[in-house]
Amino acid sequence: MKWKEIMKRVDQLQNGEALRFKIHETFGGGFAIIELNPKYPAKKEKKYVLKRTKDIMLTEQASPFFGADKSKKLANQVGRRPIRGTGKLKV
Repeated sequence: MKWKEIMKRVDQLQNGEALRFKIHETFGGGFAIIELNPKYPAKKEKKYVLKRTKDIMLTEQASPFFGADKSKKLANQVGRRPIRGTGKLKV
């Protein structure tokens, strides 16, 4: 999946939705999850957060790995690695 497609999908996220990507084992494996930050627009909080986890079931406990106000930054972060989009996830 290309970063432009990821960026488009991130821009379409609604509250309670997340995008989930499987990361290739060469880059550590596991999953990358992009979601709207529930704390946004609090002071010093970013609009989107990226979480990484080895087990998709532990997404709720995963700490944000990276935050951004623009979807392009997150799309570049995820899209630079071989990934496989696994679709939207209700959180």
